[in-house]
Amino acid sequence: MSDRDEAEADILVERTARTVASMAEAEAEIAALPLRRLAEVYRAALAANDGLPPRKSEFDITQLGSTLAHAVLYDVSDPARVVFRVIGEEMKHHFQVNPIGRCYTEFVPEVRRTRALKGFRACADLPCAMLSRTMQAFGSGLRTKCEALGVPLRGDGEGATTSHLLFLDLPVDINNSDYFERSEYRYSNMRNRTFIDIGFGTPENFIDLVIKPDDEELEG
Repeated sequence: MSDRDEAEADILVERTARTVASMAEAEAEIAALPLRRLAEVYRAALAANDGLPPRKSEFDITQLGSTLAHAVLYDVSDPARVVFRVIGEEMKHHFQVNPIGRCYTEFVPEVRRTRALKGFRACADLPCAMLSRTMQAFGSGLRTKCEALGVPLRGDGEGATTSHLLFLDLPVDINNSDYFERSEYRYSNMRNRTFIDIGFGTPENFIDLVIKPDDEELEG
C-alpha cells in the first residue's frame, strides 16, 4: 500500500452537505478573497443571462486575474466522468502532474469516488454552485486548509445544458510561499461541502463520505 493509500485508509464518517440560498449568501462565508471575486463575477454573469448560467465561451475569466493559476476547468458533458480540460500552473504543482484529459476521480481514493462524482453531477445537473473546504496533506507533513468554489458553465449550443464546471482552489491558513514550496501531494480531506442555489435548487440530503477529522479540523 502506498503512503497515499495509507493516508486514505483512515476511519470514514458521513457528513450531510450544507446548502445556502444564494451566491451572495455564500460569498459572505468565503475566507479566500479570490473566491469572493469569482462569486461576484459569477453573480453578475447570472444577472446578465436572465438567471441562466453563462456560456463557457462568454464567461470572461480574465476578470479573475492572477488567481487563474489556481483554476481548473472540468468537462462534465459525460455523466460518468469529470475530465480536466484546462488547469492553472499552480494546480499542476498541486497534482504533481499535468492531468489534462484525465478524470478527476483518478485522484480520489476509490472508496470515495462515487460520492465525489455525485457532487460534481449535482452541480452540473441542477445546476448549482459548490463551496468546499478541505484539509490537504503533503509528504513533508504540511497540512493546510483550503477553500474551493465551483460554478457551472453552459455549452454553446441552442438550449445547451451545463458542459463545464470552473473551480478556484486556494489555501486560506498559510503563506503562499509555504504552499508553493510544499512537497508531494498526498490527499485531500473534505471537511465540509456547501451547495449554493443559483436559482435551480440544491440537492436534498447529500451525504458526504469523509476521513474522520482530528481535533484540529473540528475547530475550523
